[in-house]
Amino acid sequence: MSETIEVADELIDRADITDGKAVVQFSKTEAALVDLRKRHADVQFDLTTTAGDKAARAARLELVTLRNDLEKRRQAFKAPVLEMGKVIDAQAKRITGEILELEQPIDAQIKAEESRKEAIRAEKVRIEAERVAAHRSAIEKIRACLTRAQGLPSERVRNAVAAVEGIEIDPAAWEEFAEDAATARAETIASLKFLLEQTEAKEAEAERQRQVAEEQARVAREQAEAAERLAEQQRQISAQQAALEAERLAKLRQAEEFAARVTARFAEFDRLLTFTEQTASAQINAAVLLASSNAPSVDTFGDRLEEAQQKHTLVLEHLNAALPGALRREEAEETARLADIAEREAAEAEALAARQAEEAAARPAIVPVAEPVTQVRQPTAELVEEPTLTMNDINAEIRPFKIDAAGMASLGLVGVKRGAATLFKRSDLIKLLDIGSDRFLKTGVLVSLGKAA
Repeated sequence: MSETIEVADELIDRADITDGKAVVQFSKTEAALVDLRKRHADVQFDLTTTAGDKAARAARLELVTLRNDLEKRRQAFKAPVLEMGKVIDAQAKRITGEILELEQPIDAQIKAEESRKEAIRAEKVRIEAERVAAHRSAIEKIRACLTRAQGLPSERVRNAVAAVEGIEIDPAAWEEFAEDAATARAETIASLKFLLEQTEAKEAEAERQRQVAEEQARVAREQAEAAERLAEQQRQISAQQAALEAERLAKLRQAEEFAARVTARFAEFDRLLTFTEQTASAQINAAVLLASSNAPSVDTFGDRLEEAQQKHTLVLEHLNAALPGALRREEAEETARLADIAEREAAEAEALAARQAEEAAARPAIVPVAEPVTQVRQPTAELVEEPTLTMNDINAEIRPFKIDAAGMASLGLVGVKRGAATLFKRSDLIKLLDIGSDRFLKTGVLVSLGKAA
């Protein structure tokens, strides 16, 4: 079979089977490819111009056309060959089936006989392997007695020696492994006896060490018990010493605190002795109340009681002597303050009248008939006291006592709310001081410095 395409100059594309060999030739296509390679290989087209773009497209068309022609020839050459292969495969498959119909029965007989012979041979091999494995396993069991005896007590190792010595090696039973079995038995017995000697020596040493350790433990236990008894005695002694020391320190601390309180009380006496007629009367009066309600006692002054009583008497005499002068001074100051207020108010009224007169003089002199001339009301000499003292001011005057707005109200002294603060008159403060110590103590509105501490 052949497919041949002839062209000028003897250039052809062909596919033949000559002398049982395939001969394929694409002379025409290769000649065309050589021409195109010469004209187009490594050519850079100027595609930005119309001529360059046209030349590039023409070159590409030539190459595409040659490639398509080659594909068509390939398919044309291959089609008869593919058809012939299909025919050959179909005929061969048919004849092969007929041959197998004759071959397979004979092959089955041959394979059955071969399987039978192989089964017989395999069974002999299995039996022999089992025989050999049984002898070797028996020998390994003899040798394994040594492995199993490792780490066992001497009594069990001794039993192992006796067990191996009791094994009989019968040549008829052991067959060709009789010599190996006898060797394994002898070596295992020797090794077990050596192991027995080592084990007995270790056990003897272990027993000796156990007795030594037991004795050491007994001694250590007795020493620990003795040390614990000694430590307990020491703890009891330390606890007693600590308790005594704590008691001593507590008494010392109490004595120091008491001394500090006594010193503070004497310092307070000294501070009160610095009060003079220039001190606020409220402060002096509060100090008198405090001193009167806190007479010295043994509980507060201890062994300095007599000194404290003398000092207390001196303080009361001093405060009572200073109080009248302070009251007179404050009364004079209050009188002067009120007079100053009256003077300022009179000046303000006079200035107001003058401004009204000036304004009247500046207006046209037209007097309505139906209305009387307005009379200028002269300010009276009566002075109104304004509340100016806060609770902080009042508590500063009566220190070390304290009082709040509710306490003032319970005494009939009511303040005036100005924003968040409540204000009182100075006369309220004087009334508060005049109420007296008995009223303070009964109502409970004041708290003494000594009780507050």
